[in-house]
Amino acid sequence: MDPDVVDPEGRIDMAALRGVGRLAGREYCRLGDAFRLEHDSFNRYGRRP
Repeated sequence: MDPDVVDPEGRIDMAALRGVGRLAGREYCRLGDAFRLEHDSFNRYGRRP
């Protein structure tokens, strides 16, 4: 791991990482805006034991 993308707390700095996303076939893109979607689909059927 490149130390330039890790912050002092040991977490990955997503802006410094400049991630790559796969589209389809041989097509890729640079991720300009990293974001998180908050949703409840993982909890749709309740908690697992």
